[in-house]
Amino acid sequence: VLDMIALQVTSDFEPKIKDGRITVEDIQDSVEKVQMDPNTLFALYSTIYFQSKWSNEFTSNLSKEGLFFANDGTRTVTYMNQLNNPMHYYWGEDFGAVKLSLRNGSSMWFILPDEGKTVDDVIATEEYLKLVTERIPEENWANNKHLLVNLSVPKFDITSQTDLQDDLQKMGIIDAFDYTKASFPAVGG
Repeated sequence: VLDMIALQVTSDFEPKIKDGRITVEDIQDSVEKVQMDPNTLFALYSTIYFQSKWSNEFTSNLSKEGLFFANDGTRTVTYMNQLNNPMHYYWGEDFGAVKLSLRNGSSMWFILPDEGKTVDDVIATEEYLKLVTERIPEENWANNKHLLVNLSVPKFDITSQTDLQDDLQKMGIIDAFDYTKASFPAVGG
């Protein structure tokens, strides 16, 4: 997903460069002028690096093979399953969703488009974004019920890599990429 992210910088994005350097204050002032489209924001919200486990772990003896219907075709995958898991189930106009907690205090949303709807349909309405950014969705999202849920999630591994050097340099962050000028005294002492 991150390989497709592109920041849209407005024309008034002009960081002040002093002595070939840009200050933290200038970056903070300029970042307020950066605008992201909803797909970019979703990608950033879903960018994860966790060193955690599920709070309510999937049991390996419940894992089963099944069909997964992806945009590029159907394939057989291994599903992790939880049976009769008490949790909040949320829904919007075009989707259903659950949020699974992790032991480190964070959580992960799983959003499934309704039958006959696509991921693009869900993203187009931006309703999902309101849900996943809601501070306490179980109290503030009207469309939710606490239910016993039989949950099947395909086993997954997410890896992504992106090179930010060109984009950061366009934003005025130049010296950080020149070993003769870069100075990071707060990193590594």
